[in-house]
Amino acid sequence: MARLFQWKDGTRTLLEDEESYLISNRDEPLRMEVRVRGKSLDVLLNGKQALAASATDDLRGNVGFLVSGSSQFKGALQISNFRVGPLPVEAALSAVGLEDLDRERERRISLAMAEAARHIELARPEAAATALRAARDDALALNTKTLRNALVAAIDTSLAKADPLCARRKKAFATAAESQRALAEAYAERGLLRAAAVAATMEALDPDGQGATAAEFRRRADAGASDPGGSADGGTARR
Repeated sequence: MARLFQWKDGTRTLLEDEESYLISNRDEPLRMEVRVRGKSLDVLLNGKQALAASATDDLRGNVGFLVSGSSQFKGALQISNFRVGPLPVEAALSAVGLEDLDRERERRISLAMAEAARHIELARPEAAATALRAARDDALALNTKTLRNALVAAIDTSLAKADPLCARRKKAFATAAESQRALAEAYAERGLLRAAAVAATMEALDPDGQGATAAEFRRRADAGASDPGGSADGGTARR
């Protein structure tokens, strides 16, 4: 049996009580994951849904474990590899919705394009280029391929006008990003999650050429982080 409680203002409230799931082998480590989105909580045991509950208010604050004296479980309890972090990408997307994300990106793109146009009118090409690059980053993240490609092409045309060295800059960044691939692969071969951080730098330098590579390294990192025996060095890339 598992129970999910919320403590608020010194009061403990039972949110959910569930005993419908089975643990086939109690000698094996049990992987528990609690996903919090606003007022909603989902508890997964070994990747399978075990509990789902909703609180009256958005959940924030501390987390902890409680073993009741009245529990029928009398064995030893060991908790290891406890981490708090952001939601997995797929969970975050399912909560917010791809369409909502794209609408927000389109809004930011529109604002950035308008800002760039004002800077160009005022003969401030560097400021215009900065706004256009921000718009391009959002355009690359759009989930609709046709719209994504059309916006990126339009933004690139404007960028070429605002920054005469745009093509040269892009080539230099692509060369620098490619030079880091061997380093990322070396980290990956050693099972270190730092590979994903290096790949993130590659993607930042050359999103067109390295986006797919960075996504693959992130997939490997997520797989390693979800494995209790996986390796993580917690490092960040510097450039």
